[in-house]
Amino acid sequence: MPKKIIQLILLLISCILLVGCSSSKINNPKDGFQFSLLSDGTYELISIQNKDATHLIIPDKYQNKLVTKIGPSVFEKCTKLEKLIMPKTIVSIGEKAFYNCSYLEELRIPENVTYIGKEAFRGCKLPKELILPNNLSFIGEGAFSNSSSVENIIIPNGVTCIEKETFYSCDQLKNVTLSEGLEIISDLAFAQCYQLKSINIPSTVNYIGEKVFMECKSLERIIIPEGVKTLRYSTFARCSNLREIALPESLENIEDSVFEYTNLGYIDIPKNVKRIGEKAFYKCHNLEEIKIPEGVITIETSTFENCESLRQVILPDSLNYINEKAFLNCVSLTSIIIPDNVTIIRDETFKNCKKLSQVMFPEKLYHIGKMAFQDCVSLLNVVFSENLFSIDEQAFFNCEKLTTVVFPESLIEIKNGAFKNCVSLANIDLPSNLYLLEHSAFSGCESIVKVTIPKDIIEISDELFFGCINLVEVEMHDNIIVIGARAFSKCEKLNSIKLSKKLNTIGNEAFYECTSLEKLFIPISVIKIGKDVFPKSSIVTIYCEAEEKPQGWDREWKYGGIKTHWNSTEEDMK
Repeated sequence: MPKKIIQLILLLISCILLVGCSSSKINNPKDGFQFSLLSDGTYELISIQNKDATHLIIPDKYQNKLVTKIGPSVFEKCTKLEKLIMPKTIVSIGEKAFYNCSYLEELRIPENVTYIGKEAFRGCKLPKELILPNNLSFIGEGAFSNSSSVENIIIPNGVTCIEKETFYSCDQLKNVTLSEGLEIISDLAFAQCYQLKSINIPSTVNYIGEKVFMECKSLERIIIPEGVKTLRYSTFARCSNLREIALPESLENIEDSVFEYTNLGYIDIPKNVKRIGEKAFYKCHNLEEIKIPEGVITIETSTFENCESLRQVILPDSLNYINEKAFLNCVSLTSIIIPDNVTIIRDETFKNCKKLSQVMFPEKLYHIGKMAFQDCVSLLNVVFSENLFSIDEQAFFNCEKLTTVVFPESLIEIKNGAFKNCVSLANIDLPSNLYLLEHSAFSGCESIVKVTIPKDIIEISDELFFGCINLVEVEMHDNIIVIGARAFSKCEKLNSIKLSKKLNTIGNEAFYECTSLEKLFIPISVIKIGKDVFPKSSIVTIYCEAEEKPQGWDREWKYGGIKTHWNSTEEDMK
């Protein structure tokens, strides 16, 4: 065969393989498509040469055989593509086929398409009315995510599952119609669809994934169908306008953060719910009342934290645990009845519940955690059950209206700052079995007049009664060995105190500004005294059983003007 004829044939074959098109020249080789023959005798479009094309028409045939598929990532880098016409022969659109075609706005998906792959149209502009074909049965993960203009979508009834992130961050999407037959809505399916106002979930749906409607800030109301047993993590989190929700009787589990930052004013929790997760209602600012159904065992961490309008809570008898920060900053809550099976009130549970005036404590309660009732400034009276043995750090700190506390004989420890700045607390009857009174436990309790220290206490801790300006009398037994730094500092009305015969240490500024204390006897057992123990007091004379200043006493242990009598007895002071 002549050489020129062979060259002509090869050129003709090349032209056939590069069947191209644009808005003006369908066969422009610069826009040439490449195809791959499939096992069923049809062709799949696998690549395009001209990535700068703005208008394209995909042919319905290649070499007289149907083009039925658009392969993965074919148009992925076509960042200038604005309009695309697909033939009716297309049945499948592959993964990332049009990924980030950010100008693609004119598009119609053919009626015969049954499959749209993962992230196929992710980041595309897309038309405002996106019409999906009735034959469609599968939409892949993130298929239409990050579309900047689509507003309305109807999901055909052949689709049984909306995959993960399918419409994620379609920030102009307003209306979605889901068809009967849909069973699963997967994680993040409609998350960050900021304009989504309404959506009807079909009765056939039985699974709703995590964060499905998270940050749908325009969503106002929704009905969850029967059959759904679990609302998963952050399903409606940050739906800041969500005011109404109807939950099904089938619901058993509300997971963490499901309704956080929503606008719910009331919610009816179905009787079959057995668990409510952490932060489930966190910062639901308008939630006013809630009844927890029987069967719930635990109120998890921060479940109702920052529910600023919550004024009434009914807890079930089945409740065993109330975890950290469960009602933190519920500033409208006025009273609470804690069920009898609750044994521990954990850290910061009711902290800053400023209107909480009445608390009924359970019979089995044995521990109150750190800052559990801190800043409950309206709390008036506290009566503990006989099983309580520990009150932790700052548990009632700044409960400024608290006037009465009834301690049970079972109580053995009161920790740092437990009742600090309870300025209205007048009388405290410490239980005889108490053996630990930690730093600042009653510091700033300005109304306390008299204190009797239980026999098992061996140390008056630092700042234990600091600033108790009305404290007149302290009864101490002979087992006390330490008076800590600033223990009685600024106790302005303290006029007498008898130190233990076993006392060996008096800390810095222990009696600083005790302006009513005129005289004091220091037993010979005291071998260490800190700095400035007695300055700015009214003490005129100190009687010391020691013959001279012991070596362990700070050289500035007292104010210079105070008289000291060495080798004295208690009788000498009378």
